[in-house]
Amino acid sequence: MVIAEKDEASKKWRRELLLFSGIATLILVLFFTTLTQIPVVFITLQGLTVLLVICYTFLQIQKHREKVRHDEY
Repeated sequence: MVIAEKDEASKKWRRELLLFSGIATLILVLFFTTLTQIPVVFITLQGLTVLLVICYTFLQIQKHREKVRHDEY
């Protein structure tokens, strides 16, 4: 029974590693293709990403402040 579970875990690990490698390769190919072929799109996407991170961080800080205010009362 233990051997069967080990085999199943090994198969699952290999499948997940293959999936991760495939997705990582796809992301890197898209990244470098966009960077080299269409730099304007790449720069625009980078700017949007920075703005989204700033907005998300700001909203999380606001939520935390509201929670702290409500916990004080």
